[in-house]
Amino acid sequence: MRFFWFLFLISFCFSGVFFSIEDNFYVSNIDAKSFLVEKITELDAEINWTTGTIRVFTTVPYTSQKENIGKFYDEIQNSVNRELYLKLSRAIGLIRLSDPFLVKDYYQSYPDIRYELSSYLEKTIYYPMVKKEKGAYGIAELPLFGEKGIVNIFFKDIPRKEVTNYIDESKDLEYFDTLIIDMIVHKEFNPSIGLRIYDEDGTLLYGPETVNPEVFKKEGLCIYTKNLAYAFSSVRTGKRIFYTIPAKVKGQFNTDIVLFNADARRLFASKRSLKYINNCKVIIVKP
Repeated sequence: MRFFWFLFLISFCFSGVFFSIEDNFYVSNIDAKSFLVEKITELDAEINWTTGTIRVFTTVPYTSQKENIGKFYDEIQNSVNRELYLKLSRAIGLIRLSDPFLVKDYYQSYPDIRYELSSYLEKTIYYPMVKKEKGAYGIAELPLFGEKGIVNIFFKDIPRKEVTNYIDESKDLEYFDTLIIDMIVHKEFNPSIGLRIYDEDGTLLYGPETVNPEVFKKEGLCIYTKNLAYAFSSVRTGKRIFYTIPAKVKGQFNTDIVLFNADARRLFASKRSLKYINNCKVIIVKP
């Protein structure tokens, strides 16, 4: 094992090549075409709204040396990780939390949230650096959801809301276990962590206030994708699907959705549908 590690370091310092990966090495090509990825070009970062992760990338130039190979490798790795950490701390602030707030709006105003964000940054996943033409290339990733997700910092004490205004006991036999919303005619729509859905009268139908909070924190309010076929075959998709194109989007960042009243009346008439939908069985398609 030590001999293998020695060869690994030698290849890094002298030949400059120890292994090679593509930027999307972690997914299949089919999945990658379905993922809704938002680029933050000024920070060389991206938010993968489908997988619920934020990634940053960096390249640190270096000059190979023959002395103290192990120390040299550690210094380069530390330099790459430091650059990634700084980029990630800035990129997180640009995530749309819920309209009209970005994450940075909270940590600039609340010291306790800034402290919590710092603690979550310590959970960052650093991928092994690789050699590219301009130097050592690194990737760091942080989840938005799950045990290590930054969603746990927010939405802690929001009031609960039960959607009952469309309940019709006579229609309980007709129910839906999945909601798919196609944004094909609403190109201005933007994804966010705290998506909210309303009817045309402004009544809140779906959002952090209505869903099962444990599912929300673990998986997110919905799956975002840019592929309709992916939406109909996702891990959250059931067998009784309600598919719709909404009336419009709303909000300062165009992150909230307005359903036609007729759709809301049919979808939310059954308590059974409400139970399924509020377990975050929602997929948003943004082509």
